[in-house]
Order: sequence, then C-alpha cells, then structure tokens
Amino acid sequence: MDAYKAAPTPDTRLYDRIARNAGNACTALSQLMPITPDSAMKAEMAVQQKKYRQFQAAAQRALESMGSQASTPGVVGRLCMDVGVQLKARTDPSNRHLAQMLAQGCCLGVTGCVMARRDNPAASENAQRLARELEQFEQNAADRWREFL
Repeated sequence: MDAYKAAPTPDTRLYDRIARNAGNACTALSQLMPITPDSAMKAEMAVQQKKYRQFQAAAQRALESMGSQASTPGVVGRLCMDVGVQLKARTDPSNRHLAQMLAQGCCLGVTGCVMARRDNPAASENAQRLARELEQFEQNAADRWREFL
C-alpha cells in the first residue's frame, strides 16, 4: 500500500522548481566541461556549477524539512536534454557556440524562475527569495556567457 502523500504546497512546488532548474544547469555544465577547449570557459563553468549545486542543495534541504523531496525528471525528458546538449555541442564545440548555448540555457532558467514565482504567489518569503536569487544568478550568468561570444 502506498504511503499517504500530502498535496504539494506553494512552497514545495517552488522549491522543487528551483532544485530542478539548478540540477538541469549542473547536468548541462557537466556535459560541456569535458568538450570545452578554452580553460577560461572551463573555469567559469566550474564556478557556476558550484553555485548551481548550492541552489539545488538549499532547495532540497527546504523540501526535506517539509517532508518532501525534489522530483526527478522523466527518463524521456532527461534523455532528450542530454542528447540535445551533446549533439549541439559536438557539432560545433567553439567557444562562441558553447557560450551561446549556455546563455540561452540561462535565459530559459530565468524564465522558469519567473513563471514558478508567479505560479506560486502564496509561497513563503524564503522560497520566493531563493527563487529570486537563482533568477538573478542566472541573469548574471547569461551576461557572463555573452562575454565569450
């Protein structure tokens, strides 16, 4: 028999979205680092990946404190993302192309944060703050990647 599972709250939905956004960014950076020829780009990727892991960990801790956990992406969704990143990156591993991919990914992350905050207006100030911080980080990251164009 399945254990009772509480309905998602605005906080759990928002923290889940934060954890998934940050996790997707970590995965993409992990895939791109080995094929990135430029050491400055690799260093920037490592710095950003560390920060994304911090966002992911903070969201996961918040979820755990509420008796929940971050959702995992579906197999098909994860596979599509992984294959898409690999195909795009391997067809043109130039700094310019990788920077463009990463800037676009950050812009998607910003959009995801804005939508998640608007979809969960009743979420706590702590959840809203973490989402705003991730949104700002991703905006800054997109600007940083544009410097490599």
